[in-house]
Amino acid sequence: MLIASPYRSSLWEAAAIQRRVIGALILRELHTRFGRDNIGYLWMFVEPSILSVAVVFMHLATGLAHLQYKMQVASFALSGYVPFVLFRNVVLRSGPAIEANRTLLYHRYISLTDIAVSRLLLEFVSVVTTFLMLLGAFAVLEMANLPDRPLLSLVGFALLGWLSFGLSMLISAAVEWSEVIERFVHPITYIALPMSGAFSLMEWLPKRVQDILWWFPLPHAFELIREGQYEDFNSRFVNVTYLLVWCVVLTLFGLLALRAIRPYVHAE
Repeated sequence: MLIASPYRSSLWEAAAIQRRVIGALILRELHTRFGRDNIGYLWMFVEPSILSVAVVFMHLATGLAHLQYKMQVASFALSGYVPFVLFRNVVLRSGPAIEANRTLLYHRYISLTDIAVSRLLLEFVSVVTTFLMLLGAFAVLEMANLPDRPLLSLVGFALLGWLSFGLSMLISAAVEWSEVIERFVHPITYIALPMSGAFSLMEWLPKRVQDILWWFPLPHAFELIREGQYEDFNSRFVNVTYLLVWCVVLTLFGLLALRAIRPYVHAE
């Protein structure tokens, strides 16, 4: 007769508690951010769609229908800008995250990490769903294609989300230490846009620029997403191992930073 280990039981119980905590935090964030007026929670999909569609039509205004590797302009724009929305939203909303949820820290089961995870999951579901909806709509109009290698595209999104998560924890801790840092986050995201590869392929850039951008993790994630979008495109600038190292290191330092500031964060 097998006897269940008390440690295994405790682990499952703790996981169940944290799952409920994160679910409650997501629902609270949905209600706080979007409310129940007008179209309510549907804003989580409409909001990122508005500017993304505008970016697509800006690309179409150039008069091009296709790029190399059989890339349709609409799907190229969506596979670049929509993932950047994920990065931007996770990073931008990390600054005020602790302040907005400070009173919840009264509950002993809620941690700073839970707040960061819940926000990441909300943004990830919102952006990926929006991406598929927009691609589907433009595919019906024969202006775009669905991902040729969807699993690879999803891996790219997941690694981009993980990278954003690690960075967001560092920013949350830094802003709690000094509010001045929050003022630099917004302009930095604008600077990151042309460096991310959202609007171009690495191979289109001059060799000197390629050598510099290779050291940044964002282009690796964007090139990976585009590999999933187009089966004819195989980038020589993607290094998944290097991207994983960035994700792990940022997450480790982010967790340590949140742990360091936790004694100084008080519920009000």
